[in-house]
Amino acid sequence: MDTLLQFAFYALGFVGLAGISLIPIRSFLVMRQIVGYWHVSILAKLAIVFFALVATALLVAQGHLVVRIFSCLIGEHCGPNRASGWIYVAGIGIWYIVLEVVAFAVRYLVRKLAGAQPNSSFKPNPYRGTA
Repeated sequence: MDTLLQFAFYALGFVGLAGISLIPIRSFLVMRQIVGYWHVSILAKLAIVFFALVATALLVAQGHLVVRIFSCLIGEHCGPNRASGWIYVAGIGIWYIVLEVVAFAVRYLVRKLAGAQPNSSFKPNPYRGTA
């Protein structure tokens, strides 16, 4: 059990290392994807605003942790043990996983509210008629 916990801790740390740059990038890309569904319904608007609030909160939380990581790197007092810096990085990993779960749920919800659009090409087909 102890080895599994250590593995999870280190895995979250590596996710956090990637998440330092991925949280802002994924937030922007998901917002760009879902903003087109703004006109669908009030529930879709609420979902988009909810994601924007969650993304903003995660960016602020990540910024706080990044400042603590930099203070560890420049040699100031970091924490009670050597793993304190890695704990901060693992915290960013947790925030990145939360962002991905919320992004998946919001994208699923707004697409479901918009209805299925299996073929959005401009080419004619027997189901859509001519263009």
